[in-house]
Amino acid sequence: MRGHSYGLPPYDLCIQVQLSIDRYGKASYNKTVMMTKEGFDHLIIRCPSLGGEVPFSYCRKQGEGTPCPRLPGCWIDRVDIEAYVASFFSPEHRSAFFGQPLKGRIDTLLENLERVSSMQKEQKMQKEQKEKLVAAIQKAVSEGKITCERAMQLADEHQFPRREMGSLLDEMKIKIRGCQLGCF
Repeated sequence: MRGHSYGLPPYDLCIQVQLSIDRYGKASYNKTVMMTKEGFDHLIIRCPSLGGEVPFSYCRKQGEGTPCPRLPGCWIDRVDIEAYVASFFSPEHRSAFFGQPLKGRIDTLLENLERVSSMQKEQKMQKEQKEKLVAAIQKAVSEGKITCERAMQLADEHQFPRREMGSLLDEMKIKIRGCQLGCF
């Protein structure tokens, strides 16, 4: 059995053909298709997340070297994505790609709105908490001064960071007396 192997330079794929001629002169060949990790990097597609054109290279190493979770859905029509993912990505990435459905735009939008709403509620609570603390400080102040011990008690009672209490008292133009550290 005689044979010769022909290899084509990689562009999208590396195709290797094995040509064999048996002893009766009958020719047969085997074709092997091999992908390279960078083989599809020149291809460009419109990104549904970014809204513009991006190359395949961006999708395969989008954030900190990890692939975009939309990679299979976006490229399925242009690349044998299942074979590509199986060849070049870890089992964790493969299960993330094919194990669970992606969130749609509306789901993502609703999640973002909910997150912003909860942040606004938290900021409002912090503002109300600070206002209550200011009122408590004003009750505890005599002659524009407050003891360090009492300032720390009020901070703890109102769940206000002790480190920020000095700044708040400075804003209110209130002096601390009887410092527990002996600073003033």
